Amino acid sequence: MKLTASFVKVIYASFLVSLLLAASSFVLTDNYGSTAEPKKLALIIAIGKYNTDQTGWAQISSQNDVPIIKNALEKIGFPLANINVIQDEAATRDGILKALAALEAKAGLGDMITIHISSHGQQISDNQPPDEIDGYDEAIVAFGAPVSDKIWKKKSRGAAYDGSLHLRDEDLGSAINDIRAKVGKDGHVLVVLDACHSGTGTRGSSKVRGGQEAFVFETAAKPTSELKKEEGGFGVVGEGKGKTRGAGDNLGKFILISGAAAEEVNYEYEEGNTGYGSLSFCISKVLPTLPKGASYRTLFAKLQAEMAEKAPKQSPQLEGDVDYEVFGGSFKPQQKYFSVLAVVNDKELKINAGKLMGVNEGSLIQVESSGTTNPSAKEKALATGKVTSATQLDAVIALDRSIDVRKNKANFWVFVTSPSIAETKIKVDVSKIKDAEFRKSVTDAINKLGMAEVVAQNAELQIKEEVTREAPALSLENVKYGSPVNQRSYKSTDPKALSSIVKDIQNYAQGKLFKELDEESASYKVVITRLIPSPTNKIADTANYTLPKLSRGNILEIPTSEAKEQQPFVFIEVHNQGDKVAFFNIIDIEPTGAINPIFPPRIKGGGVEPKEVFKLFPGDKKIFNYAISIAPPFGVELFKVIATDAPFDLTSTIMTRGEATRGGGLNKFQKTLGNSFEEGFTRGGGSEQEESTAGTNTSEFTFKIVKKN
Repeated sequence: MKLTASFVKVIYASFLVSLLLAASSFVLTDNYGSTAEPKKLALIIAIGKYNTDQTGWAQISSQNDVPIIKNALEKIGFPLANINVIQDEAATRDGILKALAALEAKAGLGDMITIHISSHGQQISDNQPPDEIDGYDEAIVAFGAPVSDKIWKKKSRGAAYDGSLHLRDEDLGSAINDIRAKVGKDGHVLVVLDACHSGTGTRGSSKVRGGQEAFVFETAAKPTSELKKEEGGFGVVGEGKGKTRGAGDNLGKFILISGAAAEEVNYEYEEGNTGYGSLSFCISKVLPTLPKGASYRTLFAKLQAEMAEKAPKQSPQLEGDVDYEVFGGSFKPQQKYFSVLAVVNDKELKINAGKLMGVNEGSLIQVESSGTTNPSAKEKALATGKVTSATQLDAVIALDRSIDVRKNKANFWVFVTSPSIAETKIKVDVSKIKDAEFRKSVTDAINKLGMAEVVAQNAELQIKEEVTREAPALSLENVKYGSPVNQRSYKSTDPKALSSIVKDIQNYAQGKLFKELDEESASYKVVITRLIPSPTNKIADTANYTLPKLSRGNILEIPTSEAKEQQPFVFIEVHNQGDKVAFFNIIDIEPTGAINPIFPPRIKGGGVEPKEVFKLFPGDKKIFNYAISIAPPFGVELFKVIATDAPFDLTSTIMTRGEATRGGGLNKFQKTLGNSFEEGFTRGGGSEQEESTAGTNTSEFTFKIVKKN
């Protein structure tokens, strides 16, 4: 595949992908007999400290992306010495092109290249004469580039702007093509672009990347009718070829991942009070956890699931040679253990994994001798303990006994034996409620939840009040996106208003909890392979089903209507890819964050299908004869699959709001979900944290619910 000058348009336009993501197990290799280990080289371009007064661009948190991306690359085998970073003042248009030229100079045949860009993006007037069908180039907003003619004229005392400070798509495309030619057909070039040129008009509080109007120059000419219409999201043929002509099939593999579709805003993600690019944060979690032999399509599937949690309003995009193994299979997959970074004292150690690797406060650990394949029985371990604090990149563990680690830290490996969900509370702003008595009642009820708390600033949710002719109407809004969490409103005079508000906040918090569940077991690996639409609501419709073309972003889109009689049904195909008999449940997490049970399904007249039905033998692939209705809200939906060694029933737990979890014989998921309905519930570890008694696996299937035409 040849990269054209307008390759950045790939991010914003339609993608030509023809197979369902989950059904694609076909992975290409490019093993041409070379035995030399390819070099791994990376360039991180991070522009966040824009001079707002001079350029009009708001500052963003790109500097926070740098350490997490470096950490992820190092974990998969990129030496730190081979990771170059260019930031802020150094990342002008010329500075970026020089850095790309230096990367090309270092690259050789078969090398594996990563280019990560965190910045603003913008559409600007096309070069003269214009060669883009819409009259615009897509551009990276390099340091010093203005947001508009008005800003530029103020700085330049009336001079017209010619686009020379923006990095146009054809210039970037040419530089990338030169690198692809240098690495040759055995090499790979992965470009990750955490910027967006469109999706204007956000009402929320979160920082966005891009999101400004197109910059139309005074001297810009209108596009001519003779221009070739773009196909498949690529720019006009013949641009951005690079200085190497005739490379043809000898160009390196090219893969492009970006954070949002053309019509979407690229939001930042906040962890605590620290902002990150949502794509940067998610890919830094996903890269180090890839299994051996994973393809770029597999990488993207995991990324979609992360983005569904961290940035549910965005649809990440994928294009290029997606069915090849990541970096030709030369990346280093994550081991089951972590290493000791430092000795805090005789009973406390710092390890090289933190929240990004799922090592949260409260997780239980064992220390074993290096070379251990799996953790031993607890009583035979060198030491056991618990994670007492964690940053994104590392964690401190407290041990139950002293061990002499100082002599040689490499002799010790740390295994997480029972992961813990990160302890975070949903922050809610109630200041817009005018009735002081009702505001106090809401505050008291929320603070009793355990999973939520009322705050004066940095809220995630806000209860807004709108004056109507009747009683004031209250609604629950996501502060980050400036959009409602659901379509309901509450009347403060309604006796049920308080319980309804609290229930919706609790349900939102539970959705976040389930999105964050991330456990892996090769023995119980149950995944959804297909959602099969059914016009008649009968399983016979699945017999002749053929895989559809996926939408841009490599995601299945399912059109539906707000009218119930026009809503489609789907059947779910599930595959046990593990080596043991597995029992599973499926939970639906809506774009709003609300959770709904899927399997075991509810049955007419009340009750739930027997949990023993949802069982698969190793290798089994089965379409279950339960039709699932697809209804609004519109947006990215996530089905979460949880599989383990014994039957369990999360549906009854949700339907009875925890009452079904009273008593014993429950697994940890039932206990966690059931307890989440209780006052004072916390999500982290603590003294009640239990050892995992059997393997558990979680997997995700993401799709997009869109409005039917």
